Amino acid sequence: MEKQFSSGSTYPMHISAKYISTLFFLCSFACSQSSWEKKYIREINGLVYAPVSKIPYTGEVFELDEMGNIVEQVFYKQGRREGESHYAGWFSNGQKQEERNFAIGENDGYLTKWYNSGQKEDQQIWKAGEKHGLWIHWYANGQKQFEGNYVSGEKDGLWSYWYETGQKKQQGSYKTSKLFNGIYREWYPNGQKSIEGSYQDWQKDGLWTAWDEDGNKLYATDYQAGEIHGQSTEYFISGSKRFQGTYKQNQKDGMWQEWTESGFLVLEKQYVQGKLHGKWASYRGDGSKYWEGSYKDGLEDGRWTCWHENGQKKSEGLFKEGSLYNGFYTEWNQKGIKTLEGKYIEWGKEGSWIGRDDFGNKKFQELYRNGDLIETKLF
Repeated sequence: MEKQFSSGSTYPMHISAKYISTLFFLCSFACSQSSWEKKYIREINGLVYAPVSKIPYTGEVFELDEMGNIVEQVFYKQGRREGESHYAGWFSNGQKQEERNFAIGENDGYLTKWYNSGQKEDQQIWKAGEKHGLWIHWYANGQKQFEGNYVSGEKDGLWSYWYETGQKKQQGSYKTSKLFNGIYREWYPNGQKSIEGSYQDWQKDGLWTAWDEDGNKLYATDYQAGEIHGQSTEYFISGSKRFQGTYKQNQKDGMWQEWTESGFLVLEKQYVQGKLHGKWASYRGDGSKYWEGSYKDGLEDGRWTCWHENGQKKSEGLFKEGSLYNGFYTEWNQKGIKTLEGKYIEWGKEGSWIGRDDFGNKKFQELYRNGDLIETKLF
């Protein structure tokens, strides 16, 4: 018996009945089965379906690796990933590599990873897709690399870091993933402390100190509300002072001094709001004065004098706004004999300028007008 379809084709009735029966069986099986391997599942418009079924799938979907191990277990409800699910993976040697839990498609709960040796690599806690809870990471040798807590995806509380040897590397307290309140420290691989200071409300506050790997102090600086404020000192490896001065709201302010490693003062200078302003003096390594003058708003201003090593004046002149200005300018040799002498009117050379040799004999004479050279005589 045959049935005629609208297309004009004819099909044996007994084949059509068998086909319909098979479809009915598969559909019944698909609808009743609550666990399917992932490769058989279909995804249409964001929903998953079991084979043949037109109804969004509810139940478990699992995936196998080449060894037949279940590497993923996911639960669906009405075609959507929902509720708790589980994922696990293995190395080729059979050692478990990773295990994690999901809720509504996001990391939720514990997530653990291992090295192929079996040593634990990571232990994490998640909540609704965010880092939330204790996190620990280990080196392959079993030593911790870091340990700390998250709250809603942000670092929160004490965080500690270690070198692969087990020696502590860094430690500080966080809030919203930024260093917050309390002591912060760093260490060198040999265990020697490298930095120590404190935070108050996310800002550096109080004394901060740094050392080299041998324990020699490098610097000590005061902070207030995140700004350098107060005394700052830098040291030579020998422990003697190298620089010392004060800051006010992150700017140098007040007297600053510099020394040689043997303890001789080589520089004194004054700052106001980060600019050189006031007395400025430099000294040679033996303590004798080299230069002396003053600054105003960061520029040389007033009388500046330089000395030879024997203490005899070398040069002297008046400055304004960083350049030689009104008045006489003079140079001397180490015997005290004038070798150059002339005058400035405002910022330009004016009148007669005379140069002499080391014996005081006249070498040349130059005539200037409004800063321009008019005439030169040689002797």
